[in-house]
Amino acid sequence: MFGTLKSKIEKFDIQEINESARHQKPRSLFYLWFGSNLTVADFIIGSDFLFGYLSNLYMIIALVIANAGGAALLAFMSILGPLRGKSQMALSKGAYGEDGGKAMSLLQFVNTGGWLTVNLIIASQALLFLFSGGAAQGFTSNFFIDLLAAGSIIIVSGVVFILVFFGHAIIKSFETVMSVFLGLMFAYIILSVLIFNMKDVVNASNAVSGFSWIAFGGVVMYVFSYIMSWGPYASDYSRYIPRKEKLWKSFLFTFLGGFLASMGAEFAGLLAADVLGAATTSDSIFFPVLGSLWFIGPIALFMGGIAANSLNLYSNFLSLKTIVKNASKLPIIIIVSLASIIMAVIFYSNFSTYYEAFLVLLDYWITPWIGVMIAEFLIIKSGNHESGSVTWSILISYILSIAVSYPFMNTVEYYDPSITIPFYNQLGGVDISYIVSFFTAMVLTVLVEIFVFKRTNIWKGDKSVDS
Repeated sequence: MFGTLKSKIEKFDIQEINESARHQKPRSLFYLWFGSNLTVADFIIGSDFLFGYLSNLYMIIALVIANAGGAALLAFMSILGPLRGKSQMALSKGAYGEDGGKAMSLLQFVNTGGWLTVNLIIASQALLFLFSGGAAQGFTSNFFIDLLAAGSIIIVSGVVFILVFFGHAIIKSFETVMSVFLGLMFAYIILSVLIFNMKDVVNASNAVSGFSWIAFGGVVMYVFSYIMSWGPYASDYSRYIPRKEKLWKSFLFTFLGGFLASMGAEFAGLLAADVLGAATTSDSIFFPVLGSLWFIGPIALFMGGIAANSLNLYSNFLSLKTIVKNASKLPIIIIVSLASIIMAVIFYSNFSTYYEAFLVLLDYWITPWIGVMIAEFLIIKSGNHESGSVTWSILISYILSIAVSYPFMNTVEYYDPSITIPFYNQLGGVDISYIVSFFTAMVLTVLVEIFVFKRTNIWKGDKSVDS
């Protein structure tokens, strides 16, 4: 599958991909997003953060709604790849201007760096658990265990580094293999629980009394926040699809890959927590759930972490390249890999706190950014502001959308409970700010294009581009 390694080294970075170099099929997007979303992060959401809020029936409904919404935003961004042939944050310049696009790229650089650390921690914990025969999950006072922990972090980073060094073709091939491998492993985990521990699953579900719209809304928003965060990555992996391909295919395959994988991994985590009767860490479920085949679990989480981090490091490089055009790939991915190793060691012991805080902060810049991008490229035939330094009317619309959504945020109260945020409290603690900012940004951008830039050309799904 991989062919001659030298021929697989990617020749392009953020520039538009020539039509002659576009040989990717839309169906490859299914395997890419399926493999990269059967991850430890999704599993942790199900096993650590969702257990006990709702019965399993209502939890499944909430997961369907949340993952469908998040996968749809990812899929909308994905069709910009074949439409424009550029990486995602390079396209952002078409909305915000040259320097405005660089500001968005800096946010994505931080975002990808954060996810790189998150997945590195969980994947290395799973590998350590495997190496130690289930005896350890983190750093201890034991020198041998600490050595294994450090070695696990380095191994995960090293494999990801090699994949990203070769670039798009190798990553795509790897994710295709992982979609099959991880799909079978997570399917086994789910079937193992349903066949051998069904009584525990039913009892755990029945133990949740009543139904709460607040709990339901909280789960939907929490899960949505994860999958939609792939939006700023999307066209990085679809830009090699020819313009002649129908855009709905790119949308559909991206949507199905992301939705099914994220749904499946979160459901597996929830079932695992049901068996233990309490929310739990990703490692400690494997003995009671899988018995003598416990090693299947950490292998799945380890490989899933590599699958996700390959996309994180690759998009991290493209984001920085968008900011610094003459930056070279090799030094960037070396420096970022080393930084993620240091961050992983620092946050290794208190991962859950770090992860929860990271998710709380994640949504606020991404959803209004997606709203602007959908308005610019898929509602109004625009997205051609690269020539200007900053498209101030668009940037102001973006900032205003965040300001409008502020009364619905939980971030301030998360860090300082003595401060009261009005609408967030009235909603019972459900943070819908990113939904508010998404629609506000989209509407404001459309109005700016119509009344400021006098656009009258509504996008009808054709593959042509305004020059």
